[in-house]
Amino acid sequence: GRLVRGAAGSAGEIGHLPLDPGLSTVCRCGRRGCLETVGSAESVRAALAGALHRDVGTADVHDLIAAGHPVAARVLEDAGEALGGGLGWLSMVVDPAEIVLGGPLTAAGDAWLGPVERGFRRAVLPGVARRTRITLSPLGESTEAVGALAGPGEAGRAGGSGRMASAGGSDTALRTAFSAPSAAATKLTATPPRTTSAGRL
Repeated sequence: GRLVRGAAGSAGEIGHLPLDPGLSTVCRCGRRGCLETVGSAESVRAALAGALHRDVGTADVHDLIAAGHPVAARVLEDAGEALGGGLGWLSMVVDPAEIVLGGPLTAAGDAWLGPVERGFRRAVLPGVARRTRITLSPLGESTEAVGALAGPGEAGRAGGSGRMASAGGSDTALRTAFSAPSAAATKLTATPPRTTSAGRL
């Protein structure tokens, strides 16, 4: 496969798509309204911590969701729809057959998948929504590490069927890399900042 990095290696920074410049949250890049400030695992933890007035870790997020906590359900809903919207915008460019979500929030199951699907459907044309499948990776939080070990060659083979793999909702950021083994097949992966995106699944 051919890994597409861009002219300076910064291709695929979907975490910095300007979802809503009017949002009050300041991103680590210094701008407001970036997708990763509202659609990542870190944004979910921060929102819950603010609403519940206590520190919230990934395990706490899972426990709150499993318990049916209304605040956790709303925060996850908002974050999932935001991420789905960002993936929808990107899908209008690369047109994948399937999107596979990885990262720490996949443990929430349908509580995470449902909002992402709804946000995606609102952001794309009806035909794209009908033909694009969105699933959860069984690798969960290990998605990024396993992808890094696989290497760019494996990334190309994984993307050969038009699959778009996303570790959306990573701990700190949403970053993408494209592996295009053929003109019709594209793979997308989200990775944390300051790490190589080559071969991530």
